[in-house]
Amino acid sequence: MSGINGFTWDDTDLCHKMNNATMHRGPDGENLFSNNNISFGYVQTHMSEPVRNFLLPISDESGKIQLMYDGEIYNYTNIKEELESLGRLIKSDKESEIIINAYLQWGLACLEKFNGVWSIAIYDGTINKLFLIRDRYGTKPLYYQILEENLIFSSEILGILVHSESSQPNDRAVIKYLHRGQYIYGQKWLRTGETFFNDIFLLFPGAYLSFDYNTRKTEHVFWYIGSEHIEHFDRHNDDPIKYMRKVFIQSIKDRLPKNTTVASSLSGGIDSSSIVCTIRHEYPDLKINTYSMVHPGEPYDESEYVKMVVDFAKTNAVYLSPNSEELSHDLLDLIRTQQEPFLTLAVFGQYKMMQKAHDHGIKIMMDGMGADLLLRPHVNITEYVRSGDISEILRRIIPFIQLRMEKIRNRKIAKSLLKEIPELYLQEKDFAKFDVPNTSFDIRDDRNGMRWGVSTRMPFQDKLFQEFGAGLPFEWRVRNGYTKYIFRQAMKGILPSGILERRTKQGFVLPVSNIMSSGEMQEKIENIFSSKSFLSRKYWDGKAVQKKYHDFCCGKEQWNDIFWRILNVEIWLRIYFDSTAEDIAHEAKI
Repeated sequence: MSGINGFTWDDTDLCHKMNNATMHRGPDGENLFSNNNISFGYVQTHMSEPVRNFLLPISDESGKIQLMYDGEIYNYTNIKEELESLGRLIKSDKESEIIINAYLQWGLACLEKFNGVWSIAIYDGTINKLFLIRDRYGTKPLYYQILEENLIFSSEILGILVHSESSQPNDRAVIKYLHRGQYIYGQKWLRTGETFFNDIFLLFPGAYLSFDYNTRKTEHVFWYIGSEHIEHFDRHNDDPIKYMRKVFIQSIKDRLPKNTTVASSLSGGIDSSSIVCTIRHEYPDLKINTYSMVHPGEPYDESEYVKMVVDFAKTNAVYLSPNSEELSHDLLDLIRTQQEPFLTLAVFGQYKMMQKAHDHGIKIMMDGMGADLLLRPHVNITEYVRSGDISEILRRIIPFIQLRMEKIRNRKIAKSLLKEIPELYLQEKDFAKFDVPNTSFDIRDDRNGMRWGVSTRMPFQDKLFQEFGAGLPFEWRVRNGYTKYIFRQAMKGILPSGILERRTKQGFVLPVSNIMSSGEMQEKIENIFSSKSFLSRKYWDGKAVQKKYHDFCCGKEQWNDIFWRILNVEIWLRIYFDSTAEDIAHEAKI
């Protein structure tokens, strides 16, 4: 767990300030490096495991190449052996030394060999270039801003804001978020990953950005194209079930924390349950902590399935039920932590889970993120028709129709509350241009974890698992009414039957309507919606929002997510644009 900061000029004071703004990512150590061309800042947390890194940045023997990174390379021992066989002298088992030697040996082609998660910064003085690199799936964030003939970067937006005090809201992103409940994140074909802050960008997953000191120009390159890295199996000769089981078990072993308590989130779904039960299957005597959200009496409560796994795997179970009082207390810190508006209060549930893990001294949390997009893809309904699976056709069509009707209702309400600003408003046909298909930008997990000093590890975001899963034909993904069919088969003998045979999925859901209409939250929201700053914003009709929310609290209106989005944007604007950069950096540590 760490954070990286830097820019393309010499200023150790600024670099130190950026480190301070991101110190929650690494409160146990700080280091700085600068010369005429580069300033690097690094913050580090000491995990309970054996230390896998030097205090970065690290240089090669000539001192001309400097490297720092945030992340983990899970196959670093294999890479070390390969490098040594090629004559490279590796003096330690530290990942950073192995990464810099891999770069010296293969250049940027070394990235193809890494199985892990990372954001990397390399200054190569031999060619006078800076490289910023992000992992295949975007697990580790990396932000940047182009400043005329210079470049500044950080693991978090907070780091860049220390320098860019004049940053303004990205109105296009705010409008799309408010009107459609969607993120903008830029145009992949233009190589820009827009954020909610003007001129601050998120580097795309599987991409690197190069800065040439001679021309002062930047170039954005996709080093990893998922469709080019699909491992197809031979239907007649290969055993895909056995292979998937083998790869998944190895992925968990690679990520399992050493010499510290093993902990995992647990929702009761097949993904998180598979992680917990596989750990128990491979390590019968290991102590395992599980963290789950439960809501007794609610239709989406997953206590039954969570308890099934807890009893089966014999874990030390921790149950959480985040409520309105907690949200009222934590709301400001939650939005400050996330740094950008977010769509649902499920993020708050995870925030509380990380807080509880922190209270228990947990440093590393296993997480089931990454399986859905791979094993349960959004496919055309005609594929289900061809399969003849009537139950699956109905199961997918009915919720789709319900969702479409809900969206129509929500958009009608949103239109009555939000202002249509001619120079800002994007028509629906324009929104599609900004969508980035098949690209994960879910960094909420990272931000919540870093806030509480907990690093998450995701076995499903494994290079071998992902590339094999991406090549599976439809009949291995969906069969007999079950999604993730091949994975269910691979987990036989590891998972309890009640989880294997489960078809429903809830995830981390909160009773949003109850929370947002409670006494604690109602008073807070009404105060915000009646404030001078709120009523003067250009994005919405403040009086109309007041009335609609009042009708909801009186039972005259149903809950609508537009209330949350408006509230989120208002508080976000107050934190990041009605405050100074020094205020933000200070408050980030609270």
